[in-house]
Amino acid sequence: VDVRIDSFPFSEFGDIKGELIWIGSDVLPPAPDENRPFYSFPARVKLNQQTLKINEERDVKLQSGMSVSVNIKIRDRRVISIFTDLFSEKVDSLKKVR
Repeated sequence: VDVRIDSFPFSEFGDIKGELIWIGSDVLPPAPDENRPFYSFPARVKLNQQTLKINEERDVKLQSGMSVSVNIKIRDRRVISIFTDLFSEKVDSLKKVR
C-alpha cells in the first residue's frame, strides 16, 4: 500500500510504503462529522517506517490522529495498457452504435 499523509502534499513529500494486513468485510457508512463523507472499509496496515522525510536533515514522526489516504495496489500495470484498454472500450462502444 501507499500511505499519504494529508497534511504533507504527496507531490512534495511523497508517501510511506506499507503492507495491507487486514481489511474488514463490512462497509462503514459516511460520517461527515468525522470528515469522512464517503463509504469506506476498516483496514489494518503495517508501515515500513514510522517517519516521513521532510528534507535531508529532518524526519517527522507519525502520530495518532493524523489524517491519511491509503492506496491499495492490487497489481502492477504498464502505462500503455491503460491507454490500450481505453481505446478498446471506445472501439467496442462504436460497434454498438451502428
